[in-house]
Amino acid sequence: MHKNRLLSVFILFGFILAGCSEKAAMPGKAFEGKIMQKIVIHGNALKGMTKGEGDSASKDNPMAAALMGGMNLKADVTMHVRADRVAVETSMLGGLVTMRQIIDRNSRKMTMIIPMAKQAVVVDLAEMDKVRGELDDSLQKNHGLFDSLTSSIPKATGNKEEINGFDCEEYRVTSTVEGKTMEVEMWITQDPRLKFYDVVRDALLGKKRTGKGGFEELMAILEPFAGQGKVAVKMILRIDGKDYLSSEMTEMVEEKTEDKYFEIPKGFEITEQHITDTTTSR
Repeated sequence: MHKNRLLSVFILFGFILAGCSEKAAMPGKAFEGKIMQKIVIHGNALKGMTKGEGDSASKDNPMAAALMGGMNLKADVTMHVRADRVAVETSMLGGLVTMRQIIDRNSRKMTMIIPMAKQAVVVDLAEMDKVRGELDDSLQKNHGLFDSLTSSIPKATGNKEEINGFDCEEYRVTSTVEGKTMEVEMWITQDPRLKFYDVVRDALLGKKRTGKGGFEELMAILEPFAGQGKVAVKMILRIDGKDYLSSEMTEMVEEKTEDKYFEIPKGFEITEQHITDTTTSR
């Protein structure tokens, strides 16, 4: 995979997770348990947005066809947490489509487990260190990206509300992308146990950092609404006034997290995806 493309995937992945929920270690006690969340991609917002190739591609993709036809796509997300590791299980279409992502801060590995294909794709995030200089230089040369991302980050409005038993504060931002108006509404709670963002950040950057460099600066931009145990209990993304994506954290349960959530099932093909563009299987 092209390095810039992979970087974009990591940034998006970090943004989504940070916007959904955060958890890991806190001084004296680490949160262990599960957080449940519901996500909806609203088909009405997508209907008519994609023409030509998108319409053709949707004929061979039931999920895309449903969205383009105006149907909503619902997903149940469960995040299993144990200190330095988190496993994100996603179930769609009533369990017909499932997947699991595992992030390990200590080994700096990100694993995507795809049950339908009996495949596990493992990315060694420590390889980011080998290309950090190149990535930092590239980002610094395109500093407009930082300004653009900063302007797209939700800001606190001062409004407060209790949602699902959590005391929340409203964050909002409105921006224009390719002629379309995008609005993000987030209701953030803060709990010192909930530091998932730290796990993602440390897995990507390592625990020893310089405090400088484009990539570290990019991750730091997310901290005002994602760091320090801040969690989006509720989030809505609107495009031209229509709900496009919404998510809601419905429950947080402290319990012992079983090893199985962080393990690759037996019999699965393991593919190693290298940031340096080479791929090997075993």
